[in-house]
Amino acid sequence: MVDRNRDTPPQRTAGGPPTLRVAALTALLAAVLFVALARFADRHLSARTDLSEDGLSGWSATTERVLDQLDDLLSVELFITGEPEHAVAQLHRRRLLDAFDEFEDLAGPRARVVLSDPSSSYPDRLRAERLRIRPVSLQEQAGTSRVEQDVYFGAVLRYRGAEQVLPFLHPVTLEYDVASSIARLVRGRPARIGWYVGRVPVPAEDGSNDGPSTRPDQDFTLLRAHLSTRFEVVDVYGLANGVRVPADLDALCVLAPRDLGPRAAFEIEEFVRSGKGLLLLADRSRALVEARRVEAYDTGLEPLLEAWGAPSSPRVLWDRTSSYKVETRSSVGGGATAIDYPLWNYVQGAGGPPEGSRFDTESPVTARLGVLLLRWAHPLESGDVPTAVVRRTLAESSENSWVIPLQRDIRPDAATVEATTRQLIASRDPAARHDLVVTLEGRFPALDDGANGPPADDPATGEPVPGTERARRTEDAVATRVAVVGDADWARDEVVAGPEGLSIIGQNSATFLDNVVDWLVQSDELVALRARVPKDRRLVDFEARALEAAGVVEAEGPTGMTRRAEQARREAARERSLHTLYAALGSLALVGLIAALAFARRRSSTLVPNRPEGADSTRTTAHDADAAGGAR
Repeated sequence: MVDRNRDTPPQRTAGGPPTLRVAALTALLAAVLFVALARFADRHLSARTDLSEDGLSGWSATTERVLDQLDDLLSVELFITGEPEHAVAQLHRRRLLDAFDEFEDLAGPRARVVLSDPSSSYPDRLRAERLRIRPVSLQEQAGTSRVEQDVYFGAVLRYRGAEQVLPFLHPVTLEYDVASSIARLVRGRPARIGWYVGRVPVPAEDGSNDGPSTRPDQDFTLLRAHLSTRFEVVDVYGLANGVRVPADLDALCVLAPRDLGPRAAFEIEEFVRSGKGLLLLADRSRALVEARRVEAYDTGLEPLLEAWGAPSSPRVLWDRTSSYKVETRSSVGGGATAIDYPLWNYVQGAGGPPEGSRFDTESPVTARLGVLLLRWAHPLESGDVPTAVVRRTLAESSENSWVIPLQRDIRPDAATVEATTRQLIASRDPAARHDLVVTLEGRFPALDDGANGPPADDPATGEPVPGTERARRTEDAVATRVAVVGDADWARDEVVAGPEGLSIIGQNSATFLDNVVDWLVQSDELVALRARVPKDRRLVDFEARALEAAGVVEAEGPTGMTRRAEQARREAARERSLHTLYAALGSLALVGLIAALAFARRRSSTLVPNRPEGADSTRTTAHDADAAGGAR
């Protein structure tokens, strides 16, 4: 008689789990099947999902809606070097080709993408030169040799006989560049932008600016030429003499207006109330750097800005924190020295100090800007904004800023700057942020309730001519957009010019101008593509944070370092070590937990325990049958 209730070790069943070899083979087959399915889906299925944190690894729904407007075939020809030697260029090429593979899948039969290599094909190079797609020269150090190569990364989009050229494709701005180009092709013509510049006095015979005649300010030619590459720019003249702003313009840029008469202000107001966009550089002073003096003037649009809730101050900004360095001659020895000049200010994008000047990073106009240089800026004061208008600040000064009376003499020396700053700190006026760029959006009320506008001025005498009044618009105002900047120097040639074209500061000014004009004439969705940028993920500077917490602003050097600085550095090193240790322990704990769960599951599945005494069972195994026969 066999005692089946005695304690015996667990036994493996004949129908138990597979061996380790079978498990490895199953995992290998599953991996091969997964890879095959992934390749099949990549080739034959167009459904894609961008799982990156920033959502910048794929084309957005905005591009798909732009593609839906196509009624004919869109042709995209890429001019990309086939075999770049530079490592960065190789990565750049791979990213562009992957992006346009996805673009072709998204567009389907509405678009065709072809690839040309100007680096190896002479006909392709001739076409690239005709389209003004020029190579970029790259250099790389490979061991003891230096690798130099000219690479192409451009494209041209063709649609119904028209074309849009993209001389350089950058991954960050790729979607905006392509989508906006398609939108312009579908539109059939570029947007028409009016360009109105203020008039400046013609120097008299004695060299002064007190002459009776004036001429248009000719110091904005570089940015005008830049804007002409994307839009049709139309010069606007004679507003004070009864000439209307052309009705077929999509937006109007008014740069540094000076002493505009009532009729010119009326024409600008009527243009805005008709639903058209306006960019106004409301500067109230002009610096004559060579003459070392600053001229003050009125724009003539002060009543209009007051009514819109964005009056321009006659005083200028003194920014202690976000001041720009200028070179000046030392009073001792006459040598050149650089000082922080608070009348020259820069507005900085992401990455600047918290107390410094800043852009609105949530607005598509300023989301991607790096820096904007302003000189003798006139802040935009607070005012009563009309109920149907929304005001928004896009750029503001630092926390350590004041507004001071305009100084007519230019004196950029350290002693004068320090004395002025001490006076401001000791004064009753506290330092505060001040608006430098604002936008106004909505329906703008009429400045005057009269039926007619003011009369036009005589071109010869400048006097009003009776009987030349124009009827005021009687229809309700159409919602539109206005951008006001309290300075015009950021757009002047002397600020934006570089050795070849635009300087780095000039390129930022051009980007700002592009953004504003796009915002004035395009849809919100398309302009919002400019704001699709990677998040700021700066590393933590433990040492700087510890020094700041300890109250140490600047170390005196290795020999004169204070005890607080040494203690702060030790604390920073300890905090850095703890962060590294915690990260490593967390990873090990996670791996250990997964391994423990896997081991427990395997052990429970491979072992079959004995049945307890009295257990009910309806199944009889072969082992039980043999045992029973033996007992008999």
